[in-house]
Amino acid sequence: MNDTCQSCLGQYVDRKSYPCEPGQQGEIIKERTCSGCKTPPACGEWSIVSNTCNTPPAPPQCPDYYVDRVVKCPEGQIGYIVQHKMCNACEFNPDGNPKCTEWFDYQNKCQSPSVTTIPCKIDFRHLCAYESPDRLSSIIEWPREINGVDGCLAKEGYYATCVEMPCTCN
Repeated sequence: MNDTCQSCLGQYVDRKSYPCEPGQQGEIIKERTCSGCKTPPACGEWSIVSNTCNTPPAPPQCPDYYVDRVVKCPEGQIGYIVQHKMCNACEFNPDGNPKCTEWFDYQNKCQSPSVTTIPCKIDFRHLCAYESPDRLSSIIEWPREINGVDGCLAKEGYYATCVEMPCTCN
């Protein structure tokens, strides 16, 4: 074996890839020029030829939001129940609808009708006023005798009150 180099590369570029700082994505590529058949070869200083490091974008802001619905009370009760479910603006089911929790009771205004008759005098100054829980409908009637009691009949799904009209005399 002789002392001469069997295969000499001449001048070549040595290239290395380095990771980015923690919390960043991409890479840093450094190069240096080397020459000769010596071991180790004679090389210049490393220089950065590419730096693709960057901070990844923050995940999108996906606030939770509530969806409400009003449902009927159980059989034999009057009033209503407001239910919520919580949904996320960025999570979707396979059908394309937002992912939500199950419905849960938020406000329960159901009550058993304690009396079927609200006492109210039968005269020209009193009226029975009925109002739906959502306040979208109301009924006004004259009081009457119900099972021996003068008053207003509690109608299912309505709140009943006896209203005294102000007396205006001419």
